Amino acid sequence: MQLLQELGEEAKLIAGGQSLIPLMKMRLARPAALIDINHIAGLSGIERHDGELRLGALARHADIEASSVAAAIPIVHDCAAGIADIQVRNMGTIGGSIAEADPSGDWGAVLLTLETLVRSFGPQGERTVTLEEFIKDAYTTVLGHDELVREVIVKIPPKHSGGAFVAFKRSAAAD
Repeated sequence: MQLLQELGEEAKLIAGGQSLIPLMKMRLARPAALIDINHIAGLSGIERHDGELRLGALARHADIEASSVAAAIPIVHDCAAGIADIQVRNMGTIGGSIAEADPSGDWGAVLLTLETLVRSFGPQGERTVTLEEFIKDAYTTVLGHDELVREVIVKIPPKHSGGAFVAFKRSAAAD
């Protein structure tokens, strides 16, 4: 966090880059520096605790797809399994997807249908907000420039609940 404070608002955090790099290619993000957070311990867990699914910010989409713990909420598993292609699922993280608030991303829409909290931390300490409070607009969150998403917490729905994840993906026209 110290490096993020030193480099200021022009620095961006990166783990998988599957949300940030496309924004950079479209020139919607122009960070002066990128800070790799892949080696921060304790941010990649997938756990069930007190009726909640806790997804560390660095949990990869493929890890969520393969997790028997995450399967407690089938729509979460289905979302992870339906994200892009295997390369993106192996590199992209749930924390990065949520932090960028890309409206074309799958996680925001799915997690807004569930009781979801986002836990972040920074120099002022840790805070937890609902996902509805966290996402302010397209590509805009309440996350301060010197804060990091720590985990995504999803309340496990009651028995006999259901949901479905169906994505309509754009693809190049076949000749």
